[in-house]
Amino acid sequence: MWGRHGVQLLSYALGVLLFLALAPLTAPGQLPPVQSASANAGATVPGDDLIRSRISVGLTHLHWSMTGEAPLERKPCATMHFETSQTTICLDAAQQATVSDPRYQESYVVPVEHGATDRSTVSIRRSDLMIPNGPAEVDVSCAGCASEDLQVRVAPRRWSGCSAGPVPDTWKVMHGPEESKAIAITLDDGPSPFTDDMLEVLDKHSVPATFYVMGSRLSQRPAMAQQVLRRGHSLGNHTWTHADLRRQRAGVVESELQRTSELLRRTTGSRPCTFRAPYGEDPAPVVAAAERAGMVTVGWNADSKDWELPSAAAMTQRVLGKLRPGAIILLHDGGGPRERSVVALERIITAARDQGYRFKTTEELLGLQVDYAPVS
Repeated sequence: MWGRHGVQLLSYALGVLLFLALAPLTAPGQLPPVQSASANAGATVPGDDLIRSRISVGLTHLHWSMTGEAPLERKPCATMHFETSQTTICLDAAQQATVSDPRYQESYVVPVEHGATDRSTVSIRRSDLMIPNGPAEVDVSCAGCASEDLQVRVAPRRWSGCSAGPVPDTWKVMHGPEESKAIAITLDDGPSPFTDDMLEVLDKHSVPATFYVMGSRLSQRPAMAQQVLRRGHSLGNHTWTHADLRRQRAGVVESELQRTSELLRRTTGSRPCTFRAPYGEDPAPVVAAAERAGMVTVGWNADSKDWELPSAAAMTQRVLGKLRPGAIILLHDGGGPRERSVVALERIITAARDQGYRFKTTEELLGLQVDYAPVS
């Protein structure tokens, strides 16, 4: 009774209803649609509507762009397979991502940045990811994602300078932000022959640290400054002679700071933006002198007390007992025999990582402006 035209009309209507029933809906808070990859209207090759990814790693950020016609129905994830580790990044929402790494017992959340005009490209700070240098194969998974063989290469970078400006919240700190499980390892009183041993441990675990150097010792081993930077660490000012600044005239304090910062400028091309007072003695006049020199005064809240020469086990337990989000750990690579400190450093890194902590330089932990350069 329908006739040929009636059957055709019914078939068309059923097709429309089926399409509407299967079409994905955009839920509140869902990631925005990816940028269209189609430049011209017209016929498309099968598969052109799939989401395609491009991932690259620069000196400061990992960049992930997605193009295609399909909407993002579920959060996309990218797993980078390095030679000795792997890192998975899942875009949870417009402003954050979850990072998973088998080296850590817990996943953690990091902020995500978007381009000013291109919302389909996201950027994540390298210092938030703890990824090693070298090549990696990348797997991307999401509903509608194309199956692609992606590769990235994380090039080595070195600290090339930093700034405490325009004005930090405070010019004296004892720890970093407590909102996330990031911590900093600091090493004082070098350089010395033990600095090389500390660097070997840090390299083994791909962990950055900050070395607070004495100018008088650096003047005897100036090449060590560039060595520290090339291996991914940062440098801070620990005065020229390790004098107790409480007992010094203002002019002497200024000289202790300026001579060391100037030596660092000559040997590395940049002045430091953080300072640590010998013995932690940093009354207001000393903090003010460091501020005038453009440096934040950095203390600590997880002291190994390795200067007392306890056992490596005792040092490790002291630090782990004080470990908190934002902790600044104090060890020494100079000023005495540091074999036990080298052993303790590795144990602290392993135990802290097992508790879900990740590591940053002091400057990164405090959110100061840090500049990087490629390692030549």
